[in-house]
Amino acid sequence: KVDDTLGVFHTHAVAGFLGGILTGVFAEPELCNLFLPVTNSRGGVYGGSGGKQVLKQIAGGFSIIGWNVVITTIICLVIKLVVPLRMPDNELLIGDDAVHGEEAYA
Repeated sequence: KVDDTLGVFHTHAVAGFLGGILTGVFAEPELCNLFLPVTNSRGGVYGGSGGKQVLKQIAGGFSIIGWNVVITTIICLVIKLVVPLRMPDNELLIGDDAVHGEEAYA
């Protein structure tokens, strides 16, 4: 088990995936032509072939999720060989601030 005390999952994973999809939805055609070698690319709200860009963004998001799952698993397994990934239950009851000698909101 790994604690997500900083809310990394919903901050980076959910918001990043949603931002990527919405980029495909709202991609403005003239700006796409400035930055992409593919002409006539457009977001979903601009009609035409805009749905293709949304699908590309979703596919890209899932490929990043797959990459992150593999790499994060490897990193966590290596770290777990050195230190535990989770505090013991008795220390969790005290609180991580107290265990580290910190005082929050004093």
